[in-house]
Amino acid sequence: MLQRAFPIVNKGDFDYYKWENKLLNTEVEIEEYCSWKYNPYMKTAVITGASTGIGRAIAYRLAEDGFHTILVARSEGGLSKTKALIQSAGGSSEVISADLSTIETIDDLVRKIQISHQQVDVLVNVAGIWHGKDIVFADTQFQDFDKKTIIDTIHVGTLAPLLLVHGLVPSMPSRSKIVNISGTFSSGAKGWLPYYVSKRAIEDLTVGLAEELMEKRYSGQLYITIRCRNRSVQKVLSRI
Repeated sequence: MLQRAFPIVNKGDFDYYKWENKLLNTEVEIEEYCSWKYNPYMKTAVITGASTGIGRAIAYRLAEDGFHTILVARSEGGLSKTKALIQSAGGSSEVISADLSTIETIDDLVRKIQISHQQVDVLVNVAGIWHGKDIVFADTQFQDFDKKTIIDTIHVGTLAPLLLVHGLVPSMPSRSKIVNISGTFSSGAKGWLPYYVSKRAIEDLTVGLAEELMEKRYSGQLYITIRCRNRSVQKVLSRI
């Protein structure tokens, strides 16, 4: 049974596929693949924060499983690296560079996705702000945060996922998935209150969406996982 297939050349809907180093280029093979009860290649996934870390890992795995991945982040360089990793493995992806700290950019992102894709099957909200290039927004008293950092943190971590869900849900069929990434708060909110608030809001958003969208048979489950020591954590927390 076919389990993973990556497009090699996409001249039409289905031209050439690779599966365990086997080319699928005959009408019979392609028809068999298309009729498979679970055809992940036909699905589209949107991943924010896909330029590095958890977002990049999730995007790579979804592409590995056959999804066409729409990679979203502010860093064009990071997005290009993620796209290159996916394409080097035979996966399918596209890049949309967007600063999710502004409502106009969020709305523009939704429009771009709606124009180029009839449906979205998976939305993964990873993007968040808890450090800058040379600044760690942790171990910082709340009154020491500047207003722009507070506003940007809430916009990227809470408002962007909220508006992306609002804009894309009409394009999401039943059985589609919305994945929201929260944070680790075993030590409480002290020292990184804006980020803490943004991620707590994400958790409540997830619970609320599960209740509201359950009638449409969207995934209504909330998963709690352990902390992830990714590259960003190792690099940034070493400064504290």
